[in-house]
Amino acid sequence: MRIDRAAAAATAAAIRLRGQPVTFARLSGTPPNVVQTPLNGAAVTAFVEDYQADTTATAATGWSASQIGSMELGDRHLIVMLSDLAAAGFPGLPQKGDQVTLTLPAETLTITKVDPARRALAGAIDLYGVGLA
Repeated sequence: MRIDRAAAAATAAAIRLRGQPVTFARLSGTPPNVVQTPLNGAAVTAFVEDYQADTTATAATGWSASQIGSMELGDRHLIVMLSDLAAAGFPGLPQKGDQVTLTLPAETLTITKVDPARRALAGAIDLYGVGLA
């Protein structure tokens, strides 16, 4: 899909304005041989918000009504520019299982859902994550 420059610029500006520093990392291998890519993580700015279910909305296509898009209270919604991730050395698109470390509050999330199509026109990606206990 072609990225619309105006939409990308507006989305990037909004993320810079309301975003916070986060670090993405992909872990691979099995203990004790776990490898993190990139080595020190990919530090970028992302928009982060607590997920809140809209119980008045119709469930998304493909999800049962009891799951409201299969998100739970306490999960986090993130929006990040793909160009920022690439510039920081992150390997490809984020995927389920990747980790994101937030600075405010200090918390590590595991990505549970990836929605690459929602903001593709703007060159951004929507991610959903849950904190590690």
